[in-house]
Amino acid sequence: GKTGIDGEWERHSLGRVKRDKIERRSAPGNPRITEHPDDHYVSEGNPTKLICSVEGDPEPTVTWYRNGEKVVTGNDIMKHRLFIKTEKRYELFFLRIIHESDNQPDIGDYYCNATNIHGSAISNIASIKLAFLEEVFQKSPTSLKKAVGETAEFQCIPPHGAPTPTVQWSHDGQTIKPETHPRMSENG
Repeated sequence: GKTGIDGEWERHSLGRVKRDKIERRSAPGNPRITEHPDDHYVSEGNPTKLICSVEGDPEPTVTWYRNGEKVVTGNDIMKHRLFIKTEKRYELFFLRIIHESDNQPDIGDYYCNATNIHGSAISNIASIKLAFLEEVFQKSPTSLKKAVGETAEFQCIPPHGAPTPTVQWSHDGQTIKPETHPRMSENG
């Protein structure tokens, strides 16, 4: 909590606060996140992992959270999740991502919390999202007959998907790159 006011700075247990900005004072033993987890798109049934590296003295205890709730591993329902610790690296490993219409225990926003006697540090939020790709193109290119020297315009809009699909063009088995064809547009 607040410990007093010093000029335009306010002393706080987390450091000095000036308006909405916190200046954290880093004591040698305070927990620090040295590697934050990254967002992942994962297909249902496939493995993935989130990584959080921490420092502190004494060594911090790391707890993972999903959508604000503590992550559970190892019980009968969550046997597909494991905590793995190596050196100062803490992994939340998923043997497979479960995603069913009424059961989505793995999709969500995650963060790790490192705590020791000096305090806590919280990582950035990382999302695990379900990857998908619909089968039907929104717009497929059609064959054209043009005379030599005439301009041919082909349009293609990929299917819906996550992450957003991109279009790659090829001609006679060779990839066509936008940078080598100035009239080619990257938006399909």
